[in-house]
Amino acid sequence: MKITVKVAAVIVNKKDEVLLIKERYEAGDRPKWNLIKGTFDSNNETLEDCVVREIKEEVGLKAKNPVLKEIFHYGNLNNHRILFVFFVNKFIGKVALDLKEKQNSREENISDFKWFSKKEISKMHKEEFMSPYVYLSLKNYKNNSKINITKI
Repeated sequence: MKITVKVAAVIVNKKDEVLLIKERYEAGDRPKWNLIKGTFDSNNETLEDCVVREIKEEVGLKAKNPVLKEIFHYGNLNNHRILFVFFVNKFIGKVALDLKEKQNSREENISDFKWFSKKEISKMHKEEFMSPYVYLSLKNYKNNSKINITKI
């Protein structure tokens, strides 16, 4: 049995807008909206350090004080995944995506980003998001819920 630990971030700006990235999971897929996320793959960092690193790598922001908001358990019997979703509303910098070559070295395919208002998010359909955890994280963010643990 394999267990993969992942982190993701719901990044919110001063206008109360959420940052989402548009990416493809596989080369032939249609791009979908996703949270900034990545794999916890180091014994030399905490989960908080990992989400700060992923935010810097994927969108160029320097995040401060991420707060754990949700935990998701998904996957199958041979590959369990545990995702820790953090809320981030303190950061410096401007959003900037890496060139394709650098993204490819990290096995990423991010084509765009956008800041979404709560109203815009509420009008979106589940199919527009990369995964159920994105939809659920944004729904819970809109409802200002406490920490949730969800098996999907």
